[in-house]
Amino acid sequence: MCKPVVFLFLGTSLLYMPCVGSFSIYKHLQNNETILSFGLSTKFYGISQFENNLRYFTPLFIFDIIIYVPMVVSYGVQVILIPFLCNFIATYLEYIQLRLNAIYIESKQTSQSEARLIKLMKGIYQDHYDAMKFVKALNDIFNGVFLVKVAISSFLYCLLFFILTQVEDNYLLIKAVALVICLQLDVLLICIYGDRLITQSLNISVACYDVKWYNASIKFQKMIAMMIMMTNIPLKVTAWDFGDISIQSYGTIMRRTYSYFTLMRKVF
Repeated sequence: MCKPVVFLFLGTSLLYMPCVGSFSIYKHLQNNETILSFGLSTKFYGISQFENNLRYFTPLFIFDIIIYVPMVVSYGVQVILIPFLCNFIATYLEYIQLRLNAIYIESKQTSQSEARLIKLMKGIYQDHYDAMKFVKALNDIFNGVFLVKVAISSFLYCLLFFILTQVEDNYLLIKAVALVICLQLDVLLICIYGDRLITQSLNISVACYDVKWYNASIKFQKMIAMMIMMTNIPLKVTAWDFGDISIQSYGTIMRRTYSYFTLMRKVF
């Protein structure tokens, strides 16, 4: 039940806010209409004058509060919480690397017993398994949101960049630039920390190989080999198995945006 609710809530806000912002600027450019709640214009409401007419302002104000407060909360989850969780687990993986380096140092000391090294390795193995479960839960909850975000980002960026080339009013230009920055920051932060998660996950296999496993017992060597096999496939956040969330994903989005933008410039 939790996953569909999260996907519906965050996915709806992801589509609603950029589309309404773009539509509002477009309608103002085309017809000089004043855009109100839900991206609807004054002509839609049938209102010609607003001066001293509180019977229109009061319900619209209440409607704005009901609509935009949940949207702001959901964007806070996407811009702050998800990158924070990715960075948290990446830092945890970096801590596991430090513990593996400590095993390497202890393995060079003949006074350390084999049983102690195996005990330390079991603890590291369990910590890495916990990290895998955490990333799996993160993907189970948010991978649908990541898919929607990646799927519509190129189109939205293209539309907003095209609008920027058409805006002449300074106030509207500031609004459009602010919307572009917010949307860019949203995707960029997730891609940056998603890429850091992949990097730190792959570094664990390197740290495992640096341990002096060849001088240890067969049991310890098997544990190291299993750990290396597990870490060869990095932990990562995905867009519902359609692709990984990383810096490469952000570069792909921007390349598609530029292609769509040049096409729109030629057509319009």
